[in-house]
Amino acid sequence: MILTINKSGEIIQKNIKTYDNLYSICNYRNNNNFELLHVWDNEIHLYGKTSGRAGYENNYEFPYPLEKEQFYGTLCIIKKKNEAYVPITLSEWTQFYNKKMGITETPETNEVHTEIMPIMSDKELTYEEYETEDESSNI
Repeated sequence: MILTINKSGEIIQKNIKTYDNLYSICNYRNNNNFELLHVWDNEIHLYGKTSGRAGYENNYEFPYPLEKEQFYGTLCIIKKKNEAYVPITLSEWTQFYNKKMGITETPETNEVHTEIMPIMSDKELTYEEYETEDESSNI
């Protein structure tokens, strides 16, 4: 399993059978200028292109030391441990990325936003108001 990052910054998790021809997984016709761009922590490898046409710049913001580098087209992230390929998931990349970028995760809340309606007794409603309220609850 690898990750691809398209030029708009969208990350897609892909299952692959072979790590040969990574350039084709990134939708390139050939491997011209497709290369290893960086390795983080001796495990996370970034492949892609450092040259390309205007309008094909990849807009994803990478962690140090690549925060100011310009890449083109679709990029590929793979993971290797002891020279063996290991699957990398989007969740794993997100945790790694947040750590490298200094982003502290806040716990998710299952907060439900509800609109608070005033409680009114039937005696407080006129006949027309009561009729309107009753019709809207049937919709």
